[in-house]
Amino acid sequence: GDHEIGGNEGFVVSGRNSKLATIPTHRQGWIDSFMKDENGLFKFNEGVTGVSSRPPEESGFHGTSFAYRRKNSLFISVDVFKIMNGGASNYYDRSNGYGGEGAITCRLEGLHANWFESVLKAAREDISIKHIFVEAHVPILHPVRKAKCSGQFLDDQTESIFWRLMEKYKVDVYFAGEVHAVTVSKSKVQGSNLLQIVSRGNGLSSFLSVDTTDNIIEIKQYREVGPNKTFNNDYVQSGLL
Repeated sequence: GDHEIGGNEGFVVSGRNSKLATIPTHRQGWIDSFMKDENGLFKFNEGVTGVSSRPPEESGFHGTSFAYRRKNSLFISVDVFKIMNGGASNYYDRSNGYGGEGAITCRLEGLHANWFESVLKAAREDISIKHIFVEAHVPILHPVRKAKCSGQFLDDQTESIFWRLMEKYKVDVYFAGEVHAVTVSKSKVQGSNLLQIVSRGNGLSSFLSVDTTDNIIEIKQYREVGPNKTFNNDYVQSGLL
């Protein structure tokens, strides 16, 4: 999770409790356990025609960002936790509001951004892809509700290349987490229908379902109910888009 690769405190360059040096191990553990099958092969190779489902190895996100095609929809998961300056120094640009989590900041740039745009462009040229969903950890469009969290966000927010590309290529929904609360927002750019849905699922207390036809996206939120504090395994619908 984000607490292992750059979220919250703990990623300063030096210090007895710094987790900075463990990020490569945690990333590789995620890739090996969740992104590969029992034969060690990457699971999510069905992206869009003519474009790799993953960014190039040189980007540093070859195993943790990916695009996956499911019927009439394309899902793109983006790892935005970037180690700055090779981890040689803490990164905090106070004037621009960047960084502040040790050597980590959240952004999309370089080869990673080029790959992301190539996937979006190819998807919009494929008439069989009716919907595009993008997921990353941090909210981009603010304000959002927050509860017991660091409130980490993307550098440049709605001025970032990440958000601008999603508006340009008419992404339908951007899903985020981080803030332990639920907020739905719409792009402020005239003519854009891009939605940001920030949701929570701590302790399986809530989840979203997404159903699509060629012309409709239906998103439902469910919340846990029951006598126990957690793990009641019983849910009721509490939201609908």
